[in-house]
Amino acid sequence: MRLPPSPSVPPAVELHCCQLDDDRDIDFGEALESLAPPEVTRSARFVYRRDAERYIRGRGFMRRVLGEHLGIAARHVEIRAWRDGKPHVPGGTLDFNLTHSSDWALLAVSPLGPVGIDLELRSGPVRNWEDLLDTGRLCFVQDEMDVLRGLCGELRLERFLAFWTAKEARMKLLGEGMRMDPKTIILRLAGGEPVGYRHEPIEVTLHRIQTGLPEALCHLAYAGQLPDQATPERPVDGVPRRLPEHDLPADLPSLLRFVLVARAHRRTT
Repeated sequence: MRLPPSPSVPPAVELHCCQLDDDRDIDFGEALESLAPPEVTRSARFVYRRDAERYIRGRGFMRRVLGEHLGIAARHVEIRAWRDGKPHVPGGTLDFNLTHSSDWALLAVSPLGPVGIDLELRSGPVRNWEDLLDTGRLCFVQDEMDVLRGLCGELRLERFLAFWTAKEARMKLLGEGMRMDPKTIILRLAGGEPVGYRHEPIEVTLHRIQTGLPEALCHLAYAGQLPDQATPERPVDGVPRRLPEHDLPADLPSLLRFVLVARAHRRTT
């Protein structure tokens, strides 16, 4: 399902939403038939069947949308990776980024410049607010932590998710992922809300996306020009570049996933 145009979305960017637990947006059989062999192989690695089916639907949905842009069948879409790991379609300027949380996926497609998107669905109440701050200290700079400390309860969680999705959208923009220290991404704040980035080597804008999904936080990072990219080196094999999420239930509470990501990052620095 394509989301309607919104003032919060750059005019060149399309957003597409997919429900991953049923066939309303894509038939499971259609999705499976469109996958490349490495994607089928990766789907077999998931521990939980539900997560495998969500992966298959998400990839199939992504392929169908890209195929519509390219005028070819979904199964014929060639997806390769730059050396930094970000997937792309060779031979053109079409850029895309897929995010998912629980049973929903969002796909951003841009013909003019790089795009990164992150979606987080709140999966339940926070039982230990100190854990939230402990995790924040690994990801956020002093100004951002000061905002969180000044908030209480659900508002603190909402702002935490806003900060995180804004940072992860930037991590995904050029493919750095968790190789990029979240603290090197400095958010520009207005009224305690993230509205942009500071100290970026290229022009990057930040956009909060109203998805219409309940309990959802989503941010999109967009660069209006293509930076120099290394020559593509391999087809995408589906192996994740950060936390091995195919070994974890996809509906883990957001806070727990944040803790795991932050700790994984701390172990590599």
